[in-house]
Amino acid sequence: MKKPNFFIIGAPKCGTTSMAKWLSEHPEIFIPPEKELHFFCFDFPHHDKYWKKNFDEYEKFFSKADQQHIAVGEASTHYWGSSVAIGEILSYAPNAKFIAMLRAPHEMAVSLHEQAIWGLQEDQEDFATAWRLQIDITQGIKPPKSYKNPYLVQYAEWCNLGTKVENLLKLVPKEKCHFIFIDDMKKNPRSVYLSLLDFLNVPDDGRTKFPIYNSAKKHKSLKLARTVRALQQLRNNIGFNPLRGMGILTSIREFNKVEKPRTPISAEMQEELISFFRPEVRKLEQLLDRDLSHWLQSNERKLSQQ
Repeated sequence: MKKPNFFIIGAPKCGTTSMAKWLSEHPEIFIPPEKELHFFCFDFPHHDKYWKKNFDEYEKFFSKADQQHIAVGEASTHYWGSSVAIGEILSYAPNAKFIAMLRAPHEMAVSLHEQAIWGLQEDQEDFATAWRLQIDITQGIKPPKSYKNPYLVQYAEWCNLGTKVENLLKLVPKEKCHFIFIDDMKKNPRSVYLSLLDFLNVPDDGRTKFPIYNSAKKHKSLKLARTVRALQQLRNNIGFNPLRGMGILTSIREFNKVEKPRTPISAEMQEELISFFRPEVRKLEQLLDRDLSHWLQSNERKLSQQ
């Protein structure tokens, strides 16, 4: 077993699943098939319920990593939202390298909202309503009881990219960090991939195909999805599964799933988000010395300039 020496820490909905999958297929890189371990999120609710800071259990995920694997890592996007994860990782692996993937925050917020609906963490299907509600929560208004994990729907907090990167660089030397922009990944995935391999000191494996994973999904019926989840929780809590061995819950879940294009938000809402995140984008520009002015243009303004 080799301990992990690199971590894809997010941001969520920024191509981390695809990148982790591509890296996992490299013969000299080991990434466990289980993504989103979130082991070092010691400050998150329910962490102790699943992990209890059990490093032996965590390291079992890397039991198949051996000497042929130059780079050993994992991908957990909740590290992006944790205030302690990076420090805890450094205590565990002081020479660790960190990979952060980024996209325009106004796009990321909408994508996070859709993911929260898919994960049954969010009740408000209308993005504008959900956005206003999460702002209220940050100002001290108690969230609805249906929000089991309110931190997962704090879209503004998750998308404050400048502040997140600033906090990362306070703990980790810049040469130990690698930043990937989803814009570049879409335009030239091989170039982005090769740059990352160089950062990890791993040779090119000749990959030329870069399929996309974890595309947007939705439930055909939210009511059915919640029923399936309730049955799964019943099974997990008391060990009772009336459909044991039949695979019916899995079949129902797959039947109820459909891939979908992102639901567009109004031009007014898009402008509001761009304005809200402008200070964060400007901060990120300074930190990474990169022009991100195109992130501050709405779709309508982009079209008018063409």
